[in-house]
Amino acid sequence: MTVTSELGVGSTFTVRLPIVAPGAEGEAAAAAATRAEAAAPPRAAAGRPTILVIDDDQATHRLVAENLKPLGACFLAATTGAAGLELARAERPDLILLDVRLPDRQGWEVLHDLKADPATVDLPVIVVSVVDRESLGFSLGAADYIVKPVNWDHLYRVLGRLGIGPAGGDVLVVDDDPESVALLRRALESRGFEVRAAADGMQGLARAREQRPGLIVLDLMMPVMDGFDTLVHLRSDPKTQDVPVLVLTAKDLTADDRARLGGKVDALFQKHRVPLEQLVGEVRSRIWKGSQA
Repeated sequence: MTVTSELGVGSTFTVRLPIVAPGAEGEAAAAAATRAEAAAPPRAAAGRPTILVIDDDQATHRLVAENLKPLGACFLAATTGAAGLELARAERPDLILLDVRLPDRQGWEVLHDLKADPATVDLPVIVVSVVDRESLGFSLGAADYIVKPVNWDHLYRVLGRLGIGPAGGDVLVVDDDPESVALLRRALESRGFEVRAAADGMQGLARAREQRPGLIVLDLMMPVMDGFDTLVHLRSDPKTQDVPVLVLTAKDLTADDRARLGGKVDALFQKHRVPLEQLVGEVRSRIWKGSQA
């Protein structure tokens, strides 16, 4: 059992138990477990970013996979510094998320080794830890430093800056309800998206043709031109035919309505029934896929 303590940060108590028995046999088993973890088969796929998470907390691995799901990323997991270094050298991921507190060594040592090795020196590393020592992380070569609990919107902006995910994107909201537009604008702009608005289908078509958006959020019940007719024009115009469209409507859709929408929309949501986080996640996912097409 060991303990490390830092004034103003806290104390860490570490208890190490042998896998088999004390002595060489237990050490050999621990080494074998580390090698097996590092030798896990690669999960990378063409066109998808690969993210290596080096953290001994399984909950962190689950949170990363859940919150970065819109990227469609392949996740590699390591729970020790040694396993993380081996995976980094073997797989050369697009990004490494590194914790400071690891069971076999400090994350600072891992970061130093990554930046000292020609095979991994160019891999971007974001330190993600409860330990707030940002200046040390940057001095060792970290691309960014995030203190837990993670602000996922901030992480997405960092990923966009690093070219690993969309930094945001241009979203065109076509809706005649000012309250709905204001709600979407706040939710999307706070997460790095640029939002333009149009009050009916005719305005929406004009703005989409002037500047092709990354995605359109479309209401169905509007004056001048409703969402159904707007979709027909969007899909018949070469400039806008492949722009992702998410329908967000308060209308109770009939079977005929759904048939008219068939094949023209990427997702369909009912107003006041979809959590904003789910909607934002869908916007991220569709814009990311569109940027990779």
